[in-house]
Amino acid sequence: MTDRESGTNLGPFLADPHAGPGLDRKAQLHVHTARSRDARTPALEMLAAYRSQGFSFVVITDHDRPGLPPGLPPGPDGGHLAGECLVLPGEEATIPNPFWPLGPHLLRILATRPLRRRRLRRRDARRDLEQALAATAAEGGLCGLAHPGWRGNLETGLWRPEVVDGLPGIRLIEVWNPHSDTGKDEAFWHREALLRGPEAPVWASAGDDSHEPGHVGRAWLAVKTPEVSVGAFREALLAGRFYPTTGAEAAFAVADGSLRVETSPEATIRFVAGQGGVVAEAKGPVAFYRPAGSERFVRVVVEDAAGKAWSQPFWLR
Repeated sequence: MTDRESGTNLGPFLADPHAGPGLDRKAQLHVHTARSRDARTPALEMLAAYRSQGFSFVVITDHDRPGLPPGLPPGPDGGHLAGECLVLPGEEATIPNPFWPLGPHLLRILATRPLRRRRLRRRDARRDLEQALAATAAEGGLCGLAHPGWRGNLETGLWRPEVVDGLPGIRLIEVWNPHSDTGKDEAFWHREALLRGPEAPVWASAGDDSHEPGHVGRAWLAVKTPEVSVGAFREALLAGRFYPTTGAEAAFAVADGSLRVETSPEATIRFVAGQGGVVAEAKGPVAFYRPAGSERFVRVVVEDAAGKAWSQPFWLR
């Protein structure tokens, strides 16, 4: 099978989610400012910290406060351009369980409108999540599950399968967050990706969950876009043209029917099957994996002294 746009021989793969025009640019989807109840740093100070580290996209996700903070007026496309950094609206919304402020957290990327809810009433978390997903999609946003293994909020912060399984509109799941259990988060995402299949993909994400400048640069996305714009950013997130990282750098691609990874010479590269666990391991800087055919999908985890990076799933035909 050959990709019609690029001419790449995809072999047994349905598609290459990382293929597309543009450059890898640093993006942050999880940032708090003084509008959040547990943060004190003004938005302009947080933005300065991200600009100093070369970020092209920064999404402000204050707790239960959608939109951009005062002092960052949105342009015609909804973003605020600060030099070469595009600041975008969002929210970390609490899905009440059993009532607000308890419950797990949902990242609403590009959201500007508040959710409607009665905070003191016992809630149905699955119904409230479904409504939040629909409301976000209606204004052109997209949603991700924040820190699925987080045991905060009196352990109501955990995302549970019975709440999320089968609901459309979940586009991202954090596999790394400083307040969560990375092993559980990665396993939760893997399970959801396998459950939903290539028809309704859910992509791996990661974020600083920053509340002060010292938190900046712990984890981010390398997003491939042809330009710094709201439209290009949104399109790349929906298509999975990005990889989450805590510092490791990598390039993932299909080459002549094999999955190719390029990274640092000292990196450990693990190929993980949708069904079957780790199926191969190699050292950098370059490694290949040709599927046996029973994996359903293959994804990659790269680890070196700088940190870890995760590919998106490469689904098999």
